[in-house]
Amino acid sequence: LFKDMRSKYNAEKVSPTPSQESLVSHHSMDDNNGLLEAMKSAITDKNNKHIFVSKPFCTYTGHTSDLLDVSWSKNYFILSSSMDKTVRLWHISRKECLCCF
Repeated sequence: LFKDMRSKYNAEKVSPTPSQESLVSHHSMDDNNGLLEAMKSAITDKNNKHIFVSKPFCTYTGHTSDLLDVSWSKNYFILSSSMDKTVRLWHISRKECLCCF
């Protein structure tokens, strides 16, 4: 069922027409400086410390298909759901899955 849904979704994707692409690229060229400034402010906090880093903190492996959703709690637990019909519970202090539902 999920493979059928994925193939239907991928088949329905439509690439933009050349005129749409030129509008988007022209608009983005005009606002390039504003966009760069917005991106810089989004990745640093008020003390100019980086909030996001280019290197991942940790990589979790266990799902055998595409991820559908990831949710995390205040106490550092992570739930991930996947097209493999499982939900996995993780904690950032451990690399292995704590529980699979």
